[in-house]
Amino acid sequence: LSAMLAEVTTNSSYLQAAEEAAAFIQTHLSNPGGFVQEQMQIHDQDACFVWPSSVPTNSGLMIEGLSILYSITRNTTVL
Repeated sequence: LSAMLAEVTTNSSYLQAAEEAAAFIQTHLSNPGGFVQEQMQIHDQDACFVWPSSVPTNSGLMIEGLSILYSITRNTTVL
């Protein structure tokens, strides 16, 4: 969403949010195969963990967001 808002409004706050969201998802929710994991669970007394299933829809949404972010920044590290 932030990538779309950055594209439409050219607001630097949305761009920064999109870059930070992409970095978080790539770091914490991507599995070794490059797919986006379904969810992260956090429990009060346990460490957080990434749910072990992948849903193709989540990867599709990530691809869309990253392609929009790339079209704005031309930064190949987001691909």
